[in-house]
Amino acid sequence: MEDITTIAALYLLWKSYKRSNKRRSVWVHNIIKRRTQFGEYHCLIKELRLDDCRFQRYFRMTCVQFDDLLARVGVRISRMDTNYRRSLSAAERLSICLRYLATGDSFRTIANSFRVGVSTVSTIIPDVATAIWDCVVEEFMAVPSTEEWRSIAEKFEERWNFPLCCGALDGKHVVLKAPENTGSQFFNYKGTFSLVLLAVVDAERCFRVIDVGGYGRT
Repeated sequence: MEDITTIAALYLLWKSYKRSNKRRSVWVHNIIKRRTQFGEYHCLIKELRLDDCRFQRYFRMTCVQFDDLLARVGVRISRMDTNYRRSLSAAERLSICLRYLATGDSFRTIANSFRVGVSTVSTIIPDVATAIWDCVVEEFMAVPSTEEWRSIAEKFEERWNFPLCCGALDGKHVVLKAPENTGSQFFNYKGTFSLVLLAVVDAERCFRVIDVGGYGRT
């Protein structure tokens, strides 16, 4: 009787172990598994670094600028490895975001090029874009002081013969699919749904203030 009890207990332990292992298994598509062999970051971008002109056309920035930006945001966008898979490096995450910003390609196209999941791309892009903004905004787009506004106005008058002007304002409707349950909030005068992008530049065409996210109907 004791032998039967022991065997039954061992069987239950074995079943529990099998179920535990089954839950831990993670299925990864073969395309993604071969990311380090054939993915755009691990192949093409390494070659592009040998030709700065092509690199700039690809990312809209030079190798030096890319490395400088990576040094600024690298710690912020890095992720730790897990027990199941290695995380993408900060450089690869930055590459995915910059390629999207440079081309406007769909998340699926970017995912296929870099051999990562679409959901991974949809997480990386807003995370990295937010990190870039937070890390460089104070240096490159700080709100001008009173003295700086005066200087901008003087340059507008000197360069463009336009007195008492602190900035040139323009905007753009960024077309999108209407979010659910928003009615006509995003519907604009052009007959499409959009977000509004507004920007102010100084006399030297440098951005000073931007605002993104207003409803299209405004």
